[in-house]
Amino acid sequence: PVRPLLPAHVQLPCRRLRMRKQSRAVAAAAQPAWQTDARRQGAAAAPESAAHSDEGSSAASAARSKEHRNGRRVQQDTEEGMERRSSSPFGWRCCICLVAATWTSLWIWRRSAYHAPQSPPSSQLLWRFGHWQLKMGDVDGALDSFFKARKIHELTHSLATPSGITLLDDIIKALKRRKVPVFHDTLESYEALRTTLQLRPVGTARDELLAIIADPVDELKAMGMALQDPPAVEDEILVWQAAVDFCAVMGRGESIKAAEMLTRVGVAMAKRTEEQPKAILKFYEQAYGIFQSTNSTMSHWYAILVHNMGVIQGSLGNKKGELEHFEKAVEIYESLGMVMAETYGGMLYELASTREEAGNLDGGRAAFQKAERVFEQNGRSRSKLRAFYTNSLGHARLQRGELAGAFQALEVAVKTYESSGLSQSENGKNALQNLQKVKMRLSFLPGVEQRKILRRLEILKRLSEPDDTHFEDGAYLQRAGR
Repeated sequence: PVRPLLPAHVQLPCRRLRMRKQSRAVAAAAQPAWQTDARRQGAAAAPESAAHSDEGSSAASAARSKEHRNGRRVQQDTEEGMERRSSSPFGWRCCICLVAATWTSLWIWRRSAYHAPQSPPSSQLLWRFGHWQLKMGDVDGALDSFFKARKIHELTHSLATPSGITLLDDIIKALKRRKVPVFHDTLESYEALRTTLQLRPVGTARDELLAIIADPVDELKAMGMALQDPPAVEDEILVWQAAVDFCAVMGRGESIKAAEMLTRVGVAMAKRTEEQPKAILKFYEQAYGIFQSTNSTMSHWYAILVHNMGVIQGSLGNKKGELEHFEKAVEIYESLGMVMAETYGGMLYELASTREEAGNLDGGRAAFQKAERVFEQNGRSRSKLRAFYTNSLGHARLQRGELAGAFQALEVAVKTYESSGLSQSENGKNALQNLQKVKMRLSFLPGVEQRKILRRLEILKRLSEPDDTHFEDGAYLQRAGR
């Protein structure tokens, strides 16, 4: 460390004392020389005559006085020169400048090493002020400060920095904290975040920015799930497409998560009444290619995708392809051991209906019984999915004249709608009307026929105890709509 310099008015007296000591040391070192010379001259003059003694002593004293004057003059010159050098401002000023330059260089180096790159100071102030407003509960004020800071970042082209990415993430979090969240503003902020990340090259530079924030795909997934109830189809499609784009930006375009998001896009598009099946099939085929290329076919999402592709095949008139896809999807779930999942139960209902349409009534009833065991024993007996499928299947059986199977399915549908509080909904009323039609047709049959149908109905209602209790929602099964 550099010893701090004293001011000149303090240094000067101290230096003068040192200089005087040095000059006295010089004089003391010089004194023995002329005294010795004088003694030598006196010793040489002793054998001479007495006439010359006075003359020799006078010469010696003159020499001594002359040499003494020369010594004093040298001492004075030395002191004056050292005083002039000590009192000169050039020396100590150079030292101060050197020390200041050294410390400035160190400060700049440390700041660039730990804080580069730096965002604009005004943006930093607005960002801090926005956080203070959030702590005080002023969400709208905080958003105003954050958006102003973002504008400064955009003007200075510093948005693709750690501070800029953090600011965008804070804007998204603040938007979600509003009492009435603004969906389109939130989605626009995600789009700005994705565009900003694309400005950085793929690799370490982009990964460093992604490490600052939470996983955007998971955040968008939560947004998409929230848009299902009440349903907002168009907004849901936008969210899933944004999630697919983020998977590509994050280098996960060929991952299972990307295939899942593509499947969700197709399911959301299927909710449109005017949507063409071929447009949905394009997203399903992309997801199918990812599952095949990554060898991830033993996955429940792959089973859901296969089932949904079967629905599209059926809507295009390929009933054989529909049945094959349904059978394959059920096999995958059974191979995974997820035989008590709600999605598995929905697949079984679809398989039962397809088998019965193809003429395999026994196979259809077996699939229906499996589905009933799933929903009765896994605690999901009030599932809307169960009510929808049993009502559809009961109506199809009624049209074919299979009264026992229709009675069983429609009775389950009516009870499910009543237990879930949806008996007055359009689907609930429809299920009740279908059940009344079955009862009316039974009442017109002879007593023997009625007893046969009722005994058949009791057999169909028998359920067995399940061994697995694995749960899973079935919100992403595309429905065939029978």
